Amino acid sequence: MADAARQHRCMALHGLSHRTSSRMQTSHAGVPDDDAVAVQSLLRPALMGGAQVLWTLQPESQDERVRRQLLVIHEEFKESRHLAREALELPLRDALPASARQAAERQLAGATERQSKASAELRRRGFAVQPVNMTDVIKDAAALVAADDVWRQQGIRSAWRLASGDAHGKIWPTIHRGSPLPSTTPGMVLLEDGPNISMVGMTAGCAYALTKAALDLFQQRCAARAAGPDASPPSQ
Repeated sequence: MADAARQHRCMALHGLSHRTSSRMQTSHAGVPDDDAVAVQSLLRPALMGGAQVLWTLQPESQDERVRRQLLVIHEEFKESRHLAREALELPLRDALPASARQAAERQLAGATERQSKASAELRRRGFAVQPVNMTDVIKDAAALVAADDVWRQQGIRSAWRLASGDAHGKIWPTIHRGSPLPSTTPGMVLLEDGPNISMVGMTAGCAYALTKAALDLFQQRCAARAAGPDASPPSQ
């Protein structure tokens, strides 16, 4: 399970790097008017990385932890296959140099093999192959981090939804943070979307909480494994 341990650490550190980048962007001069949405988008991977580590490592059952890890692996290499396969589609395939085409073919073959192995191992263990629903992952991670605070749980879930909407260029987050403007056209609603340091701060705080909890849980699981099978389970 060394590969799994490395992947957990990479997911957590990936989220941490995005949170650090967003902190650098918002420090000193604050959040400029046209950067508030950009910071939200930058914080989204931090929310994802921490939540996915927590979701994978949280169960006390080792079988369930392995199942979740295999699902994550299957999902990751499915996406990797998409990227490599697109590079081999016509008309791009014919335009690629031979070395680039061969590299894409190797990447596609490697990703296909890893995805197939994950799928086979899931079935060997009696588990179904199914997609990882990140919204459910965030929900479970929020419940773990803020077990006794339903408001904080919802804050994490809301931060995820708003950051996701911003990252995908959606309009609907504006409805939740925009300020209404006067309109002279019947039936038309005008909203002004500007800097909202409170919302950015909430998202950053949620990203920090998830990332810290993920790194702490990772260390606990590593310590329990090093101590042997008779060790007491880590406290939550």
